[in-house]
Amino acid sequence: MFDEVYGALHFIASAAFFLSLAAFMIAYTIRNKSPWAAVGVGVRTASRVLHFAHDIPRGQQYRSSSL
Repeated sequence: MFDEVYGALHFIASAAFFLSLAAFMIAYTIRNKSPWAAVGVGVRTASRVLHFAHDIPRGQQYRSSSL
């Protein structure tokens, strides 16, 4: 939708998307009494916390030195 070059707009759009996805997964867990969606929300939340805790710069991608 919005590439990393859009800066704050990319972050806002991504945050809105992933928060709505988390809300859907929580609602799915409650409605269907399935723990797997809750596990997914937990894993996703943990990955975002780790991403921000390690201060990974925006837009940085792994680039292989062997081309």
